[in-house]
Amino acid sequence: MKKSLLLLAFILFISTETFSQSYQEVISLGYFDSIVNVHEVNNSTILIISNGGTYHATLYNFKEGKVKDQIIRNGRGPSELQKVEASTIDTESDFKYLYLKGIGGKIIKYNLDKGELEIQRVSSMAGISYLEVFKDELVLSKKVLIPPKLLEEQDSLIVGYVLDKNTLDLKKQIKISTLDLGLSGIEQSNRLDNLQVFNLDTFLSKITNELYLLATKGVNNLKVLSNTELIKTIDLKEELPYEIEVLNHSQFGYGIKTPGIINNVVKTAEGIYSYSFGQPGGEIDSGYLTISNVLGETQVQKENVPESRKLIFDVSIKDINCNLFLFGKSMSHTTELYMFN
Repeated sequence: MKKSLLLLAFILFISTETFSQSYQEVISLGYFDSIVNVHEVNNSTILIISNGGTYHATLYNFKEGKVKDQIIRNGRGPSELQKVEASTIDTESDFKYLYLKGIGGKIIKYNLDKGELEIQRVSSMAGISYLEVFKDELVLSKKVLIPPKLLEEQDSLIVGYVLDKNTLDLKKQIKISTLDLGLSGIEQSNRLDNLQVFNLDTFLSKITNELYLLATKGVNNLKVLSNTELIKTIDLKEELPYEIEVLNHSQFGYGIKTPGIINNVVKTAEGIYSYSFGQPGGEIDSGYLTISNVLGETQVQKENVPESRKLIFDVSIKDINCNLFLFGKSMSHTTELYMFN
């Protein structure tokens, strides 16, 4: 077993005075390599998805501080993945299912209760940043690759795919007009012609059978979409006053600087979504926004991590059964997992 697993060491309980949640737990994951995602399986076990070892998924009992099992080998063979792009857990079916999307286009559905692979498909869907289950569907959010010239044209980009969660068959594509992306920091730059191409992570959550909530990493607004039409924009400039910038690096030339906002998303309850923010070196404090009533009079609540913990960077949030996880690496490169109830 990889040496890093021996460093899954301790559970530390700390004060909850800074938070509105009923308790907070901090779990040190030591030097666990390349964490992609963390899911709660039950009230004592988490599933750590990573790209740093022989296996991509580790079942870890944080009450006992023990690894229970490891599944989904790293590789190119049947039931294996070379590298995980995104993952999610479905708890609404008769069994708990793990869905993994690999960089080679392979999608895996694994039955956690039976401990067996149910189905795998190889697709042409590349560059996936987020997975989410909605009823009988699996929603995949696409990393968008944008040539800057496209921002000046009325064109559309694919931002997601909807699959049947049982068969993994493609049902539809979700698109947005380039003019509706909301990339004002780039569109208004007089350096736009110097850029070649850039990419951004998207996070697509299904609100109803016909509507989707789209978030984009580094962009301080949310979009309510039908399959192809923009219905509503939710402005987050007051809570997250940062924008993508076009910069000229002395060594590497022109590129974009993406602020550490909308780093990840989780649906914490029906109609309630949380988005993380935070950036290396404390340039942007770590925390999360909770968004509710997206189709009506939208409510936005902002929470920061404690003052003593603001060195955490690239904060992400994951959730299942209404527990909220924030995880990221401190400046000492120790991965910590924040758990809220």
